Amino acid sequence: MEFEEVARNEEIFWTMATTYKRLNTIDSLMINGELSSDPVAIEGSIMDFYQDLYKESKNWRPYLNLYELQGISIEERNNLERVF
Repeated sequence: MEFEEVARNEEIFWTMATTYKRLNTIDSLMINGELSSDPVAIEGSIMDFYQDLYKESKNWRPYLNLYELQGISIEERNNLERVF
């Protein structure tokens, strides 16, 4: 490639990247029934939304007490380490 072609491709790339960045923003957001354009409030509202979305509301995970588990015997351990 010639220098002019590389420079032109780079110019096109940065123009597109800048355009996508400008279009990929949230200028205003409805927060608690009120339209807000404050970037800090918008960021906080989005963070709260996703933290609440992925928060586990119920304790559904099973309880496992590792101290009550029995270990394996020496023979079982040796069988695990043998060559297949």
